[in-house]
Amino acid sequence: MSRCTRHMPTVAVYDVWASTYDSDGNMLQKMDDLELTTLMPSFLSLITSTASAAVSPLRILDLGCGTGRNTQKLLSHNWSGRNVEIIGLDASEGMLGVAREKLQISTPTTTKLNIIKHDFIPLVSLTDPSWPHSSTPDVPAMPDPSDLARPVDAVVSTLVLEQLSSIKLFFSAIAQFLAVGGVALVTNMHKDMGDAGGAAGFVVKNENGKEGQKVRGSSYLYSVEETLEAASGEGLEVVSGMVNGGEGNVEGVKEMGVTEELLGTLGERAKKWRGIRVWYGFVVRKVRRVDL
Repeated sequence: MSRCTRHMPTVAVYDVWASTYDSDGNMLQKMDDLELTTLMPSFLSLITSTASAAVSPLRILDLGCGTGRNTQKLLSHNWSGRNVEIIGLDASEGMLGVAREKLQISTPTTTKLNIIKHDFIPLVSLTDPSWPHSSTPDVPAMPDPSDLARPVDAVVSTLVLEQLSSIKLFFSAIAQFLAVGGVALVTNMHKDMGDAGGAAGFVVKNENGKEGQKVRGSSYLYSVEETLEAASGEGLEVVSGMVNGGEGNVEGVKEMGVTEELLGTLGERAKKWRGIRVWYGFVVRKVRRVDL
């Protein structure tokens, strides 16, 4: 018998999902974490090697930080005594509540952590008068943008793009937040997975642990080529040499599918995706400012 699917606004989905998001065995999140074990250290080394030592603090934005999965990676990195400011930005109060609880005991003395609740696309419009403010009734009031008034040196945004209806605004936001020369690490659900029925969501379990209704928000599919074209249009250039292996043939982009060898790591829920590309990731650098 097929399971009923309930569709909700994306932020509402993550508010409900927050309490189990880190532990429900999400296959794509596991793939993301697996690939970030090598990609994140290389990315962070790139930041420290290219950002001037005179830059203090080093500013890093976790865009769509959720429960702080990647924020925690940033906090635990050895910054060799450099002062670092990490900003976590997300629209879901439920997810941020988990993040605040998780991260409050893991902030080093040389690191400043700031968690901000907001939908980052309306937030970008606040700093650019040529972009209209959102008129959506359920978008919360704009926060004080002072923490994002100065450009950041790096952006991390993983498994976020799928939730957004405008790929242009996603990369416009990254480009606006970044200083020229700054870098961004981006990962996303592969279009092949979406074409096969994949989308972010979770299954509600009752008190006895029995699975019931599936809950999903909005999901938008973007090919690797479409993603890179949108990034390039905002002055963001792929950094070569950052990724190795994978199944794709686009320079500077790693595409990963579910193989027999990965099933043990990705878990039981990965079996239905065997032979399908589910993830891609890359690093871009802001090489120029784009006039709007």
